[in-house]
Amino acid sequence: MINGVIIDGIIIKDIPEKKIERFLKYKIIKADEKTKSRINILKEKLISVCKPLYTYNKYSVNKNEQGVEITGTAVVLKGDSINKFLIDCDEIFLTAVTLGFESERFITYTQKVSLSDGLLADIIASAYIDEAFSVLESELSQEQKINGRFSCGFGDFSIDVQPDILKILDTRKTIGLYCNENNIMLPRKSLTAVIGIENR
Repeated sequence: MINGVIIDGIIIKDIPEKKIERFLKYKIIKADEKTKSRINILKEKLISVCKPLYTYNKYSVNKNEQGVEITGTAVVLKGDSINKFLIDCDEIFLTAVTLGFESERFITYTQKVSLSDGLLADIIASAYIDEAFSVLESELSQEQKINGRFSCGFGDFSIDVQPDILKILDTRKTIGLYCNENNIMLPRKSLTAVIGIENR
């Protein structure tokens, strides 16, 4: 295991248009010229008030009948999906990224001014946190050969393990990220993932 790393204040100057359009499609919103204009304005405002916070750590894993055991912890990752994802991995990165509560305040304020802009702000924030995680993945790929990200809720990888991941990474203390009683992360615009380190 290596020391946890916190990357504070990495500046993302833009959010790829294709990424925002992908999230728009989830909400069945057409990106016409008027919408694109509002997106550009809101995107600039959101980027100006939010800076993503990252934390991650590297762990060895042991596979057994129970699932994928994270060495040095009592946590076992269960499910066929996560087992298949890590089939060629003896080590993993546990990762977490958040936009912080500034994103929550921005979305809430925008919703009060305009419901349509509020919806766009929420979509842009989703694209922003996804882009921030992509930056982290790129950072980690410089250290190790990785196989992508796998988050709680994918396939049969239960969301119930989310609090355990946050506890291992001590995210409440390091980046202000925690789960409520329903295992929903707060701030909402946050992501955690298991990233497999491929055996060489």
